[in-house]
Amino acid sequence: MAENVAEVLKENPVKKFIFFSSVAVYGVDVDNPAITEATPPQPDTYYSLSKYVSECLLQIASRYCGNVELV
Repeated sequence: MAENVAEVLKENPVKKFIFFSSVAVYGVDVDNPAITEATPPQPDTYYSLSKYVSECLLQIASRYCGNVELV
């Protein structure tokens, strides 16, 4: 699904794109209330890996489109 969205963004760039990922990208069994966007991802399930890969695909598409703001 993220790949399809990335392709659409390339063809129809927007100013800002909001993507709802998951805290699971930092590890499913991690109980750390201090997680920020600077915390390194540690996907440890297929679900968390799929969310992390989706984030990566959309970041690439964002740069391709001239730095669409990805939130």
